[in-house]
Amino acid sequence: MEQRRTDEAERWLPPPGPSTCELLLSSDYLTLARRASALLGRLPLSGTSYFRPRCGRVPVGIRSSRLAPSIAVDVALINRALAEAASGTMSAPTERWSREHRSSTGYTLTHQLLALVLRAAARGDSALPARDVPVAEKVLAELYRELGTTYVDLTAQRVACLALAGCPPGVLGPGIRWLVHRQAQVGDWDYFETRADAYETVERVHTGRSPLLRPPLWKERRDPMLEASRIELAHRGHATAVAAAALACFVSR
Repeated sequence: MEQRRTDEAERWLPPPGPSTCELLLSSDYLTLARRASALLGRLPLSGTSYFRPRCGRVPVGIRSSRLAPSIAVDVALINRALAEAASGTMSAPTERWSREHRSSTGYTLTHQLLALVLRAAARGDSALPARDVPVAEKVLAELYRELGTTYVDLTAQRVACLALAGCPPGVLGPGIRWLVHRQAQVGDWDYFETRADAYETVERVHTGRSPLLRPPLWKERRDPMLEASRIELAHRGHATAVAAAALACFVSR
């Protein structure tokens, strides 16, 4: 029986030799990871009395006709901005990008807030500066407006970044309760706004409706079942990691 399980597991492993799906980390990402690790003791920020969300208490989970429109992100720009922010200083273009929230939404907006939070922590500030609060307020407004109608990892990113920015726990309650409710019985999280099986996940990736992966995923054609399993695992793993991080940031408040 043990040998049968081993043979079945090996059937899903990649063939020996050089990988065709290598994980490449940019120098900015590595710099960010090194600098951010030194800031853990300064996060989350304590928050301030003027951190009062202007979005108000809106109905949670109202269905919308489409997902958050901003699923395409400039990864290189974000990594560069976060690496700068974690040092406590930003170039003028990066600072303008971080505060330009009027035309930003979704994933880009949450990373703008994260950049401002990291800079505040690197400078030793206990709270987000007043001029940066509007970015946090817009992230909070999007959290409430799209709760239950957008990607799980985007909801989790919003909760995590707002918690790190010092947003009061009571204000983040709806987001936390939704994340806890969406956790599967086995302990992980689905990625999309509705539960998708492996083949629906593959279809979303190949039609450009996944923010996480973009086609083509591999250089040569592979077993469709293997491809579906890996793609679903990548989405579930990412959503689970970000959701767990959001809960950790919330508890640390």
